[in-house]
Amino acid sequence: MTRGITTTAETTQSHATAPTRGARRQPVAPQTPKPSQPPTPSQPPTLSKSRKARQEPLGDPTLWQDAEEMRWAARHWAARISVRTPIIQIRPMTTKWASISTGRRMTLNAELLTLPKALGEFAIVHELVHILAPNHGKIFKSFMYAYMPDWQTRERQLQAHVKQESLQKSLPSVKSAKQTTS
Repeated sequence: MTRGITTTAETTQSHATAPTRGARRQPVAPQTPKPSQPPTPSQPPTLSKSRKARQEPLGDPTLWQDAEEMRWAARHWAARISVRTPIIQIRPMTTKWASISTGRRMTLNAELLTLPKALGEFAIVHELVHILAPNHGKIFKSFMYAYMPDWQTRERQLQAHVKQESLQKSLPSVKSAKQTTS
């Protein structure tokens, strides 16, 4: 083979061997993968711990599983409302269900974990809407209707829970009443 001039025989010969520098490579047919063997009935497929947890039967789906689930709900609602996700803190609070600061720190009352999710979500959405509208005026209520149409029902249920709890605390228990009489 001389430099610069190629003949037909040399061209077919060069294609049969490894490609030279600068020459185009011929496409290679893709290899078909070997079919994977399905798991035998005696060996169920292995699942990660998180997947196993999701497949196990859970408790009451209307109640919070733990604080992390409530944090996840707050992040979910922040994304849905299109506000920056606040720093989420869950701790006991004496007079409020939740609060949010101008620095975007949301504090949720730990007692919300014992209530139905619907009431906890109401508290979360209520605080997140305060990022959009700082007071409880018409704009605030419009946002609440837009993101949670049944917000007033949930608010009443939460207030009823507060009243019921305060009644239980104010009424002496039967055991303590017996102790005072004896």
